[in-house]
Amino acid sequence: MPKMDGFKLCRQMKEIDDRVKVCFITAFDVRRGDLKVNSTIFNNDDKHIIQKPISIDDLVKQVKAELA
Repeated sequence: MPKMDGFKLCRQMKEIDDRVKVCFITAFDVRRGDLKVNSTIFNNDDKHIIQKPISIDDLVKQVKAELA
C-alpha cells in the first residue's frame, strides 16, 4: 500500500469497528522478533500473525478457525 502500512490500516479499521478481526501474514521471523508489533492495535484475544511460508490449505484452516 503506497500511503500506509498494514498496522495503520488496522488502526483505522478498528476506529470504525473495534470488533473487526485482523490477521497479518508476514515473511518476517516473528519468533526471533524481526517483526516489531505495536501491541496497542491488538486486543488480547486477536493478535493473529501467520508466518510465511504457509500452504493454502493451512491458511484456509486458520482463517476458518478464527471465523468460527
